[in-house]
Amino acid sequence: MRGMKILAAFLLGLASAAAVAAPPATEFAGLVPGQKAKLDGVRKAWRLECNDSGLRCTGTTSVEGTPAKVLVLVGEDGTLDLLKLEFAPGEYQRIAAALESKYGASKRIRSMPQKDLDGKQYVTESRDWARPDGVNVSLFQGTPRGVNALRFSSARYDAEGKKWFQDTMKKR
Repeated sequence: MRGMKILAAFLLGLASAAAVAAPPATEFAGLVPGQKAKLDGVRKAWRLECNDSGLRCTGTTSVEGTPAKVLVLVGEDGTLDLLKLEFAPGEYQRIAAALESKYGASKRIRSMPQKDLDGKQYVTESRDWARPDGVNVSLFQGTPRGVNALRFSSARYDAEGKKWFQDTMKKR
């Protein structure tokens, strides 16, 4: 009997430790990729406009105080698969620093030299964070005059990619 109590206490301790050690869900404004999309909380603030099926929505918000265009993709099962925020050049480093502060060092940084049509050289960069909850966070720096983007995507979207979403849209 005493052995059973010790085993039960040990297992309860393990379960408690696992619950405490679990990292919080990766979210932006309360939206969590890979979970049911709860757009009601941001619909008005972001001025979201959705297509007839409600699977693709666009609007505006801000990232670290920087205005951003929003794209939200929802699967037929109601799961949030992609949240993409596009923002103006010049804010990339500040947003990268905020993400590193929140999520730690990115797992991968890719830099690529480019030339514009005038022959000016610049570097594009992308950073990725693979979160424990299966969400991928990616930050992209585009051309000096182009668009930068922050993307939160579910494991399903990353595994099946654009093809899955294009196939879903064709059904609607």
